[in-house]
Amino acid sequence: MSRSSTSRVLAVLACLLSATPSAAQNVRRLTSTIPPASGGGTTVRVIPGQSISAAITAAGVGGVVLLKAGTHRIADIGSLTPLNNQVILGERDATGTRVSRLNGSRILTNWIADSGRWYVTGQTQAGTVSTDPNDCDMGTPENPVTAGRYDRCIYPEQLYFGCNAVATCTMKHHETSLMATGAGEWFFDYAADRIYVGDDPTSAFVETAVLDHPFTGTATGVTIRGLVIEMFATRNNEGTVETEGADWLIDDNEIRWNHGAGVYVGTTSGMARARGNYIHHNCNYAIIGAGANILVDQNELAYNNILPQSTDWEDTCGFWSFWGAGATKFVHTLGLIFHKNYSHHNNGPGFWADIENRLGIVEYNRFEYNRRSGIFWEISCAAVIRYNGAINNGLGGDFPGIMTGTGIEVNTSRDVEVHGNVAVGNIGGGISGYDDGVRNGGSEAGGPCILAGFTWQLVNLNVHDNIIESCINSAGLGLTGVIDTNTGDSSNAFTTATFEGNSYILGTATNYFMWSAGEIAQAAWTAVGHDTPGGTFGSCP
Repeated sequence: MSRSSTSRVLAVLACLLSATPSAAQNVRRLTSTIPPASGGGTTVRVIPGQSISAAITAAGVGGVVLLKAGTHRIADIGSLTPLNNQVILGERDATGTRVSRLNGSRILTNWIADSGRWYVTGQTQAGTVSTDPNDCDMGTPENPVTAGRYDRCIYPEQLYFGCNAVATCTMKHHETSLMATGAGEWFFDYAADRIYVGDDPTSAFVETAVLDHPFTGTATGVTIRGLVIEMFATRNNEGTVETEGADWLIDDNEIRWNHGAGVYVGTTSGMARARGNYIHHNCNYAIIGAGANILVDQNELAYNNILPQSTDWEDTCGFWSFWGAGATKFVHTLGLIFHKNYSHHNNGPGFWADIENRLGIVEYNRFEYNRRSGIFWEISCAAVIRYNGAINNGLGGDFPGIMTGTGIEVNTSRDVEVHGNVAVGNIGGGISGYDDGVRNGGSEAGGPCILAGFTWQLVNLNVHDNIIESCINSAGLGLTGVIDTNTGDSSNAFTTATFEGNSYILGTATNYFMWSAGEIAQAAWTAVGHDTPGGTFGSCP
C-alpha cells in the first residue's frame, strides 16, 4: 500500500471514530443537525387525543401537521393517510429531545388473577402471522437455544411493562403455551381473546402492540420528521414506517420497540430516503428495502433483535440472525446508497444486502459490535464497498472457519470491489469471500442483476487497499481470504478473486488467511500471488 493510500484510509478511520457511542442504550445525540420542516402550506397543530386524520385534511396538500408533545395513540383509530407533499412533524423540548410519540399500542387494565398469572379479556386484535418457518431463532452449535423457545416470533404482537418511562421499559417474552408462562413472560390466547402475564400487572403500566403501521396511502412527496414512533405490531419482514408513495423522506425520527423492521424504504417510482433516524430495539430489523433509487444516510441503527431492557444480544426478540434479523436487509435493489450510517450492537449483521442487489454503494459507514459480519453482501452483484470502519463484529463466534462474522463478507456474489476500508478486531476475520454451495439466482426475469436463471457464484471479487487487523489466536477465527463450499465451481471463486495492496496487522497464530488449501500462513498467501508486491504485514502490539 502506498503512503498516500495509507494516509487516506487512516484519515477515514479517524473520521469514522470521531462520533462517540451513545452514553446509554436509549439515548441518542440530543441536538439535531437537520433543519425543521418549512414551506408555504398550512400548519395544523394536534395535541394528544385530538384527531390527526382531521388535521391532515385541514392542512391540505403541502401542509404541515405538527404533533404536539405527548403520546398520540392511534391503535384503535387506524393508520393515517397523508396527502401529497405533507410533512408530519414532531416537537422537541428545550434539551433537543424528541417529545412527540406516535404509538401503536393499547393500554391494558382490569386484570383478573388466575392461579399465579393474570389475564385481560377482549383482545381481538390478532395480526397477520408469518408463515416462514425459518424466521424464529434456531441457534447454532456454538450458541444453541432451547427447541421451540422462540416459536412465537411469527406473531406480530408484543407486550410492554413500564414503557411510559423510557428508563424502565421492559418487553416481555412471548411464550408458546399458557402453562409455560411465568415471570418475565406473556401468552396471547388468540382463541379466547385473552392476554396472560406471569408478572403482577395490577400496579404496572402495561401496553400491547395492536396496529401494524402508522401511515398508509399512495401520496407523493411525504416527509415524516422528528417523531418517536413506537410499539406497532408490524408483521415480520415489513417496516413499521414504510415509504408508501414516491419521494417519501423518513427523516430525524426515533423508531423503537416495534415487532417487524423499524423502516421500509422502497418505491416503484421516484426516490425513497431514510435520513438521520435513530432506529433501535426493533425485533426484526432497523431498515429493510427493495427497488431503485434508495438512499439510507446518517442513521444510527442499534440493538435491533434485542429486548429494550438489555444490551446483550443473547437477550433476543427471537428472530434468527442467520435467516432474517439485524440492522438491515435489502433485496432486489438497483443503485442503493448506504452512506455515513452508524450500525452497532445488532443481533445480526450490521448491514445485509441479500438477493439481486446491483450497483450498490456502501461507503463511509461505521459498524461495531454486531453479532454477525459488519457488512454482508449476499447473492447479489456489482457493488462497491469503500471507506467503512468495521470494528469488533462477529461477536457470536458462530461457525468458526467459515468466516461468517468478518468485518466485510461477500457471499456468493459477482463483481464486488472492496477498498479503502478499515477492519479491526472482527471475530470471524477481516475481509472474506464465501462461495456458498449451489444457489440458483435470477428469481426476477430482467431483475436488478439482469441474469435470470444463472447459478450464483463468487466471481471477480477485488479486495484492495484496505487495513486489516486480526490479533485473534484461535483456529478458524480472524481469517481473511476465500472459502468455497461448492466443489463444482471452485475454479471461479479462486481464479477470479484478487487481494492487492492491503495492509495487515496480525497476531501470533500460524494462519490468518483462507484459500483453496484451507487455512494458510502469510508465506503461502503471498506465494499464490496475493498482496505481493504492494501489501504490508505487521504484528499486533
